[in-house]
Amino acid sequence: MANFNIYELFNFNTNLLSSIIWQYDNAQNLQSLITQKNDWYNANVEQFWQDIITNFLNINTANDWGLGLWGNILQVSRTINVNGQLTTLSKEMYRRLILGKLSLIKSNGSVPEINAYLNFIFQDKKTSTSLGAIVRDNQDMSVYYIFNFEPTDEEMALINSRTFLPTPAGVQDKIYILEEYKIFGFYNTGFQPFGQAPFWDGRYL
Repeated sequence: MANFNIYELFNFNTNLLSSIIWQYDNAQNLQSLITQKNDWYNANVEQFWQDIITNFLNINTANDWGLGLWGNILQVSRTINVNGQLTTLSKEMYRRLILGKLSLIKSNGSVPEINAYLNFIFQDKKTSTSLGAIVRDNQDMSVYYIFNFEPTDEEMALINSRTFLPTPAGVQDKIYILEEYKIFGFYNTGFQPFGQAPFWDGRYL
């Protein structure tokens, strides 16, 4: 499918001269006044709306102001409080979080969709052989969130934020941070081969 930008459908150009009725076709002073007004609109109003699109409506290009507005709309805070320690997300991590939260609005809460959400947020942690994060449904009203990378302070604050993980109501969750070089895994999992690392026993590592 070809790339499609919805914002290309917007056209903010004005043509006030088209609204003049035929009786005033030869009214030069009126035509001049309306032409000047039309030029002013095209030079200022069009740029205003283009800035609104770039800095707010299009989340991929939104600036700090625009992201803050989206955060207020979606109730996504840029500042995370974990045990009294405040962490402010970088602009790009905040942008991903907002886009991720938007995707959750239409999510059905299934494991594949939660995995898609997690790996969108941590997209730079994926490798050619393994995902950066996965959720495991234990089939007993509990889930494990397993992160296959060493989180930065920012990422750890996000992971520990109770508003980040989309755990369904009534489901218990646990967080595990795995270190690839310590865990055995089969071919193409991104973990270590047999005889060079132990099996994961479910403990926090």
